[in-house]
Amino acid sequence: MTIDEFFDKQLTEWPLARDNYAALARVRTKTLMVDGLPYRVQSNAARILSTAAKTDARSISERPCFLCRTNRPPEQRYIDHVLDSYDILVNPYPIFPRHLTIALTEHHPQALSDERFADMLTLAQMLPHFILFYNDAQSGASAPDHLHFQAGSRNILPVEQAIYRSRFEPHARFIDTDCREEAVARFAQLFRNLQITQERVDPMLNLLCWYHDGQWTVSLFPRKKYRPDCYYASGKAQLLCSPAAVEMAGLFVLPREEDFERITATDIYHIIQEVS
Repeated sequence: MTIDEFFDKQLTEWPLARDNYAALARVRTKTLMVDGLPYRVQSNAARILSTAAKTDARSISERPCFLCRTNRPPEQRYIDHVLDSYDILVNPYPIFPRHLTIALTEHHPQALSDERFADMLTLAQMLPHFILFYNDAQSGASAPDHLHFQAGSRNILPVEQAIYRSRFEPHARFIDTDCREEAVARFAQLFRNLQITQERVDPMLNLLCWYHDGQWTVSLFPRKKYRPDCYYASGKAQLLCSPAAVEMAGLFVLPREEDFERITATDIYHIIQEVS
């Protein structure tokens, strides 16, 4: 079964996913120029579960892991034994027209290693019509207790377009290569540097990867903050925005209509500066 066949079958069998993908096709979007970069802004009420997710240790301990097989909705099917270690799932709360979650079969914390990064490269090669992304446990992951990647439709995020590359470089590090071993070695060096500078075993970061014409492109966004101050503000000062990989890559997803209406290019600029 192809990914498209699997995806279409899930939308036939799973009303929640079908309704949310139909709603995605109707969401409002706008483009704001932020320091010469076109940021796409999406009003997406279904993403409130992710944006407002409680990821502290107590909250995690008090809920079942929704990525473990035994706790998934009965309608949620999966493609198993991917790389012998992962299940591919349709994400029922989409940002992209095709949005997948790729979860480790075993329950394991959201933490990267050279081996897991190599898996990400292989998955990107297996899914050339998707961009793979990873959110660190303190950088936007709504399931920090279970290792997973996500995959979304290609050619939507501004970071993929070479014309905007220089605009991302103050906040991102890029790897371009047709050699898997080189990609892993360069990532390992960047990761070690972050461990030193951030003084953390698992550095705060967002990671994106795609494969095209025999070459991998990886963009790594080092982070210094989980959520911006405006997330915790009250009244009109509050913008319910919890930046993760897609926001760092140029697509701001806002679950509240009022935030979509009033967010400005200046707001986005300051949020990115604050968390990068």
